[in-house]
Amino acid sequence: IGLYLLAILAARDLGYIGLSNLSLRLRFAFESLDRLGRYRGHFLNWIDTSMLTPLPPGYVSTVDSGNLAACLIVLKQGCAELPQEPIWDWKTWQGLLDLLALLMDAAVALGIDQATSSARPSPQGLGFGDKELNLASANNTSPLLVHLEEIQRRIWAVREDTAQWLPLLTWLLEEGQPELSRRLVVAMETSTASIAPEILHDWRVYIEQMQQRLVDMQREIDQMLPWSALLQQPPSLFIAADVPLAYRAAWDALCDTLPGSPTLGAIPAICAAGQTQLQQLAALLSDAGSHAPAVAAARDWCDRLAAALGAAQITTQALLDTLLEISNQAKGYVAEMDFGFLFARQRQVFHIGYNIDSGQLDNSYYDLLASEARIASIVAIAKHDVPYTHWLRLGRPLTQLASGEQLLLSWSGTMFEYLMPPLLMHSYPG
Repeated sequence: IGLYLLAILAARDLGYIGLSNLSLRLRFAFESLDRLGRYRGHFLNWIDTSMLTPLPPGYVSTVDSGNLAACLIVLKQGCAELPQEPIWDWKTWQGLLDLLALLMDAAVALGIDQATSSARPSPQGLGFGDKELNLASANNTSPLLVHLEEIQRRIWAVREDTAQWLPLLTWLLEEGQPELSRRLVVAMETSTASIAPEILHDWRVYIEQMQQRLVDMQREIDQMLPWSALLQQPPSLFIAADVPLAYRAAWDALCDTLPGSPTLGAIPAICAAGQTQLQQLAALLSDAGSHAPAVAAARDWCDRLAAALGAAQITTQALLDTLLEISNQAKGYVAEMDFGFLFARQRQVFHIGYNIDSGQLDNSYYDLLASEARIASIVAIAKHDVPYTHWLRLGRPLTQLASGEQLLLSWSGTMFEYLMPPLLMHSYPG
């Protein structure tokens, strides 16, 4: 559960989903969590996923509760930081570039142009989009691959020119993606090689993901940054060379009030300020008292922008409220987890877990530092559920590798024991 929640947060960080998608997924997840039974704040270890009821025996696992608690803490912090992040930044395009790299690999696997295999992108992430991929090849004659490269080049060309991001998105939705689908159909129809079912499946998934991501990007712009498109198509009255100075000043003030890529948390105030500036423009248009087409068009434009700003203010405030609610729920779940009853006071280490049905604590203990259970230890200490001296009671047996390097021993030497804690905790030398 915890890693799923962090996967949602990571998908947003990597540009694979937008804020609305993140909010929806987290809200559904927390609605399910609210339906799960708990014991002394702990979610039970085994759940019937179809009915959301506990499977016998009811069991509280120290290590799993610790992992979930740490994930909830990270999620809480992530939700608190999202309002300070831009709605639209380069990582959104990086996510799309990653998808294009997967499409390029799938195109080569399709066998439509084996001569291009030396020019295909090598996966350098995920994070394929961290730097420009040099895909051009004199041997590349496949229309499908040529079009994929063209889409990628167009994205990289506007990296520093944010004013061109919206026109690029419009082109991708109206021309780029439909043409990609058309060329794929042609490539499959004309291919002389037998196409494996798994290759077709990959293509279907990637094409659907690309289409959905583009639609989601456009929807978020329409709902949260509605002025972006309207400011790119201003009324002629406001930008004419002979526009009255009062109109010009009011127009410039409006444009200054509506930035291209604000943070989520700033949008409600931006919308309110924009509506104030619009009222000044509307007053000027009213004083003009003219029914000329240019004035009528300007009034209609102002009305549309005012309505869009009002809707964006409501949408973004609802999203901010959802993120705050999720953050508080995550904090509450952690606060309610009582790690104290799982702690062996005499040994100063944790029991493996607690069997609710038998009412018994396990007669085994987490007593090594090189274990994923140390996440539960640090959380419990931070919550003051157990004394900080517990950390000093965790065993630190060492072994020496053939290279001479010393290594902490874990219970069974599994990668999970060594690699799980660094996902969520700082590691310090020594």
